[in-house]
Amino acid sequence: MGNYAAASRFEHLFWLPTMRDHSEFLSGALPCGAVDLRQQADCFTREFEGLLRIAQDLSDSHDHKWISFAAEVQSAVESFGTFKLNLLAMMLKREIVLDLTPTFVNHMVNELEDYLMILHFLSKGQEPIPKNPVSLHLLWLKDSQGHAEFLACGLDYTEHDLIEEAKHFAESFLVQHSEAIEYRGFLRTCLDLFPSLQRFDARAADSTRDFYDYLGNLRDLLKDARAKGSLQTQVIDHMMRESCYYLHKLHRADPESVAEPGCDPTCPPVE
Repeated sequence: MGNYAAASRFEHLFWLPTMRDHSEFLSGALPCGAVDLRQQADCFTREFEGLLRIAQDLSDSHDHKWISFAAEVQSAVESFGTFKLNLLAMMLKREIVLDLTPTFVNHMVNELEDYLMILHFLSKGQEPIPKNPVSLHLLWLKDSQGHAEFLACGLDYTEHDLIEEAKHFAESFLVQHSEAIEYRGFLRTCLDLFPSLQRFDARAADSTRDFYDYLGNLRDLLKDARAKGSLQTQVIDHMMRESCYYLHKLHRADPESVAEPGCDPTCPPVE
């Protein structure tokens, strides 16, 4: 498999399940009376599930098939982005109330826009340009902070140790995201990598690995009924794949500072 085909496979097998999960989360969070919106969300779920099956079948295909597939996916993702933004606008005007916060939905939009940037290259038969670590930090550290806060709120209040761990991660990611904002300013020097940024890359990767391990432990505890809460294991698995993807992208952006992760963000959820 060539570099373009391998890059296509990696990106689609991560992002299509991510988009599918988002549509499922939105459908589940919508009020029962929002029938039309739920039907639209469910339609996106089926569409992304179908596209995922095609991507899995394309694994050993030539570049031209991946190029046409990327164009098809791009259209679906753009439509889903419009749906998300319309829904977010309704939430901000209090025309509808979901079981998710506007900020949580906004983070879903951020991720979708990242996929669209990747699709811009893939649909032209080009490998996505590797991102600078700072742009990765700005997207995924804020996302991880939101995930940790979501977990803390979804655990039974008697699970003090797990809640405190989640809060610790949320605070750590918030601090690191603030640092990343400053590093964005440093990039105006036209330096791509420099020693303090590489040290920051390593620290962010360490925090993300620790969070990934916490997520795996929490998922197992909930599956075995050894921990209490309203959290669905599907949501935790989704968070794990995103943390894993962040680590892979960081390794590619700064292989000297960030070791190659042992996880695979394209793996199906663990049943």
